[in-house]
Amino acid sequence: MNELKTSVSEGKALVAAAVTDKGVTTAADATFALIAENIESLETNKVWIGTVSSAYNSTSITITCGFKPKACVAAMFNQSFYEGVVCLAWDGTTAYYQYGVEESGDDTLSGGTVTATVTDTGITFGTWSKYNNESSNEFLAICVG
Repeated sequence: MNELKTSVSEGKALVAAAVTDKGVTTAADATFALIAENIESLETNKVWIGTVSSAYNSTSITITCGFKPKACVAAMFNQSFYEGVVCLAWDGTTAYYQYGVEESGDDTLSGGTVTATVTDTGITFGTWSKYNNESSNEFLAICVG
């Protein structure tokens, strides 16, 4: 029986040390419930890359990546610079947009902050300044969690 107790204690200490090595301090004699809680709180790096379509004549997009993102970037890729291009970024605190269009040979850039709503499954960017395009648009998006 003592061997069993020793084996469990040693195994518990190994798991606690591994959790501590990953950034969540866990004592070797912590309860199993606390060890489990600390394991669940470990941050894992998740990356999602994909395409997202905005609705017809829309100035917002929703990116469903399957996790709560810490940062996200999206760039319109089906438009020429002449027609107008939108890039969006969220750094975990503030969301930004950059819009560029070429009119009569003059390059025009504008930008600023934009709203971002983060959920457990993705992010919605909107609303940025409207550009002169009345079609749906494709965005390449990268989210990191």
